[in-house]
Amino acid sequence: MAKQVGISKQISVGSKRELVEALERLDELQEQIAPLENEASALKVAATKYATSRGLDVVQLDGRYWRRVRRSSRRWVGTEEEMPEKAPKGAQALSELVRGRYVTRKGKKIALWNLLTKRVPDPERIDAAIKAKQIKLDEIEAAYVEIPQAEFLQRYQGEADAN
Repeated sequence: MAKQVGISKQISVGSKRELVEALERLDELQEQIAPLENEASALKVAATKYATSRGLDVVQLDGRYWRRVRRSSRRWVGTEEEMPEKAPKGAQALSELVRGRYVTRKGKKIALWNLLTKRVPDPERIDAAIKAKQIKLDEIEAAYVEIPQAEFLQRYQGEADAN
């Protein structure tokens, strides 16, 4: 098996013996790395907890910085059972907002719910129904919720912006 001298060297496996050697070396490296990964994870959790509790957005170090990242997930909520515990105030399920509403397609009366969903709300069908003026966005927007995810710190190279 080719020995790795530097990161730029390519490692290749050309025989079963080399395969076994490569996997054994991989196991050795993973055993050495595991404690460091655990420590790194614990350090990041503690640093994130401190930074978020103090409202710190950026921590500048020498030639690099860590920035607090806030993310949210967004989705349409079809039924009350699907409503997340941390839903924003005023959020409602799409099924409640369109209950009893029908549209006519090809001379046939169809429940609006059936046009907006498959088994779950379908963003493309919802957009199409809004464009076709079968429903207004402001009538159903309470079913579109944004749930904040846990904040975390992200490492960057260079100098942080003043913002």
